Amino acid sequence: MKSINLLRALGGVDDKYIEEAQGIPVAKATPKRVNILRFAPVAACLAAALIAASVFLPQWGQDTPGETDINIITSGDPQSGNSVGTLVADPSDPNSVARPLYPLTFNAGTSMTRTDRSWAFGVFDYDLTDEQLDTVFPNFHAMNPDMTLAANAFYGKDGTLLSVTAVETLAAGRMDTPVMYSYYTRTEIQLGQGEIIEDCIVIYEDAPQVSEVYGVFVTAYMIEFDSADGVVFFQAEFTVDNIAYRVKMYDNREDGQKRMTQMVNTLIGNGPADLAVLADPVIPEMRYDRLTLDEARLDPDFGTFLPQGIPAGFTFESAYRVITTRENSLSAHWSNGYSNLEFRAAHVTDYHRGLIVSSGDRDKYDMSLYSIPLFDSVPSELREVVNNPVFLAEELTLDMVQARAFWVDERGDVSGWRMNFGVLYGDAVLTVSGRGVSPEQVWELLSELK
Repeated sequence: MKSINLLRALGGVDDKYIEEAQGIPVAKATPKRVNILRFAPVAACLAAALIAASVFLPQWGQDTPGETDINIITSGDPQSGNSVGTLVADPSDPNSVARPLYPLTFNAGTSMTRTDRSWAFGVFDYDLTDEQLDTVFPNFHAMNPDMTLAANAFYGKDGTLLSVTAVETLAAGRMDTPVMYSYYTRTEIQLGQGEIIEDCIVIYEDAPQVSEVYGVFVTAYMIEFDSADGVVFFQAEFTVDNIAYRVKMYDNREDGQKRMTQMVNTLIGNGPADLAVLADPVIPEMRYDRLTLDEARLDPDFGTFLPQGIPAGFTFESAYRVITTRENSLSAHWSNGYSNLEFRAAHVTDYHRGLIVSSGDRDKYDMSLYSIPLFDSVPSELREVVNNPVFLAEELTLDMVQARAFWVDERGDVSGWRMNFGVLYGDAVLTVSGRGVSPEQVWELLSELK
């Protein structure tokens, strides 16, 4: 049994991972043993439970090495690097010269599993500007005029560039609006200076076949999910002039192979990324402190958002003060067996403002209108706000809190109420998450803050 290490740049860091982190694990990307934000909202490893049901596929191109199973390719040998068609460098330019198009062999993966590794504390990231995107992905938009990218650059605490993660988005520069295919981010591209952070492992049965594109060795594979919508996960990995690339996609089998082949040819044909444009970042203030409850309540920015009382039976677990390029927050956690409660106060962002709902917007927050799983019952245009509504503090009522709660009977876990919502207080937003806590108990705690 062999494995391929997926590397993923994560924008957020779980508390438990930061405490355990001792360094930044890396794995080199090579042609023969190929070594992955947000985000997520949205990634391969977050779907591990679904992937466990995936089925084994024959290796595409192994039995008929002169052919592939996608429309744009009709002949050619992926292992020899023989071209099978052409790819226009700039479709909008009538004088643009066509380039050879090389096929890929898609090896069969069987499953995927998440590792327990994450970023060490001190890693920070910045959004790439349009100019930086054009430099890191030269001529990309011209060859993909219907695709909009947004990207983050991730750095070590000393300012060393670790990796870049780009996703296909609905809006330019918005990493939080990825184009989705079924449950997943449709397209993601990662690259780094020879190395990328390790995040999860993909398993395959046989030694992978390696394709050749413009003299570059490429390992590509696919995992077909055992699902009604026919979603397939694709990944290709290669290195150009010591720049390691990883391309991930979710699509149906035919369109995914076509898109991946075009994408890999585009990235390699356009030449290696110039990462020098991302050098010498401003190193931001960073903070990650574990606090006592008394220390947390004395925090000058957010301490007043922590309740003085707490539901009977609950005990204080932890509190954290976090400052990164993405977050400025104070959180506190209480538990009672499997039940738990979290209050997290943070500076409000445009993202939070986009989720504000009023009492009359029942379709945007009332959980009684929908069934679990929400993905199947909530309209796609409402999913984000239904999952994370933000109420104005001056409008919040017990009825609205009750509308956010839903009852779960779960074997092996605590049965009871579940809820999640935000409350906007001026320039701060308080996010409340509860399991095994009644809406009346949460309302009583919030009433202290008014």
